[in-house]
Amino acid sequence: MSSHQFELVKHEEGHHTHWGCDRVQGAGICLGKSRIGPGKYIEAWRDDKNDFDLCINCMRINRFIDNRNAKKEAAVTETKTKDEDKKEETKEVEVLLSDLLKEEGC
Repeated sequence: MSSHQFELVKHEEGHHTHWGCDRVQGAGICLGKSRIGPGKYIEAWRDDKNDFDLCINCMRINRFIDNRNAKKEAAVTETKTKDEDKKEETKEVEVLLSDLLKEEGC
């Protein structure tokens, strides 16, 4: 699960307003030192519409979580596809056997 569902844009390097990292979902604290005041800069991303910010460290962790979840989802989908293929093959064999038995008069 992603920490956010927002359209994040990287802060400009001259970004001089006060902001705080909204951290990765489920994290009790920000993973970086992101309480930034005027004249200081830390690489970060923002969604102005939803007033949501992530510092570089939280963004990295968030991307790691997203990638891990995508890999898990792909593995589950592949397993389901294999299971569905096996079920389809089993049905085909059952139909063939049934047809064969009918032809043999059984």
